[in-house]
Amino acid sequence: MLAETAYQVIEALNEKEKSRLFAMLGVQSELVNKTKTATKKIKILSDAEAVEYLLRKFKKCSYK
Repeated sequence: MLAETAYQVIEALNEKEKSRLFAMLGVQSELVNKTKTATKKIKILSDAEAVEYLLRKFKKCSYK
């Protein structure tokens, strides 16, 4: 079997079967990594908190 043929067969597999194949081969793929990454939650400031933060920063810079 040619490597190109094997590649085409792998590309034809659905996502579940690809992950099973990679697990059997012991290969870490980007497909497996995508499902395990967690997103980082960002703290959102209220308008009042944002104004206070900017005023504190501005006051510190104006004295220098």
